[in-house]
Amino acid sequence: IQTPLTFLILGSFGKKFNMVARKINAVTIPDYLRHRFHSELLVWVAAIAMIVFFEAIMVANLMGGSILLSAVTGIPYLTGLIIFTVVIVIYTAVGGFKAVAIGDAIQGVVMCAGACVLLVCVVHAGGGMWNIKENLDASMPYWADAVHEGQSKLYTMCFWMLVGYACVGLPQTAVRNMSFKNSKSLHNAMIVSTIVLGFIMLVTHFCGGLSRAFIMPDAVPTSDSVVPTVATMYMPSILAGLFIAGCMAAVMSTIAGVLVNCVSSAIKDIWLHSKEKNNPEFLTNAQNEKRYKLYTGIATIAFAAIAFAIAVKPPSLITYLNLFATGGLEAVFIMPIIGGLFYKKGNKAGALASSIGGFIVFLLCKTVIPMGDIDASVPAVILSIILFFAVSAVSKPDLTDEEMEVYFPTK
Repeated sequence: IQTPLTFLILGSFGKKFNMVARKINAVTIPDYLRHRFHSELLVWVAAIAMIVFFEAIMVANLMGGSILLSAVTGIPYLTGLIIFTVVIVIYTAVGGFKAVAIGDAIQGVVMCAGACVLLVCVVHAGGGMWNIKENLDASMPYWADAVHEGQSKLYTMCFWMLVGYACVGLPQTAVRNMSFKNSKSLHNAMIVSTIVLGFIMLVTHFCGGLSRAFIMPDAVPTSDSVVPTVATMYMPSILAGLFIAGCMAAVMSTIAGVLVNCVSSAIKDIWLHSKEKNNPEFLTNAQNEKRYKLYTGIATIAFAAIAFAIAVKPPSLITYLNLFATGGLEAVFIMPIIGGLFYKKGNKAGALASSIGGFIVFLLCKTVIPMGDIDASVPAVILSIILFFAVSAVSKPDLTDEEMEVYFPTK
């Protein structure tokens, strides 16, 4: 499902979003929302949602990194968690966005190389593809079915929205559209990212499924430990080390990216904006600049500490946290981002109704309202779309003629 995702995101609105961001000097999603909808309340809702759901993503990835570290070195999970958290805070505080961008590029290359080696080792450990197939047929007859035992077709179809089409509304992916320098870079990114993402996703999922032929469920605590177990047990030591290093780099890059976004939402988009609103030259004062850097450092440590505290006793599977965060972010952001770019009548009232309504419905469907085989993100995203168009249609447009030319140029 996720293989064509970057192609969809970059191709559907990447160029327009980048052009708009340059015109309004936006470097974050709240910057864009503030200019497009003229609403501080919407920015606060967006910032709170980003912090809440990005914390969930950080927890999931801290768990993943600590499990990897524990599987490779044999140290306790908690010790690995402490080490990993400290390294992430230092890496993010010192490197910032540039370190995240460089890390993304490097870990993509390492992960592709490691995935190739992992696939070869899995097939070899299983005695060849034919032997693996026979073992899977005997132990898990439904292994090749699109819908596995215990799952419904409806539940499976929900993922086409949750980790498919609705991902165009994820702020952590949308913000990447602001950073490319020209159309050529965008077109290259559409091709390269689709190939890299598709390769890594297909190979790693393939390896995880095939490993079931020779690793029994009781040999690993959870499915999150399957790939680290395969790497440490069946790959040569040097290659296993390189593969695990690639996985760790990917986890570090992800955590650093969302941590930077959390800090930016709280410090830059809320605190700093409130100061510059009354004093546009606020940061030109050396003392104020020191305060800004100090608060940024404190926020980095605080958000990392919250994620660490939750990760000490986490849920049983990392997947649940990632899906929770993904669904919540989609419900809040999909229409303010996409609708704001392509719907002329979209306004502050519609964006607020969409974000707040989607946020509330998502949380209710996750905690109170039984949804059966339907993921909470589906009704939340659908309601968010309906509210945006319905409320915008019955309320007054709020773009000036000058702003209309920025978002919907006539030439």
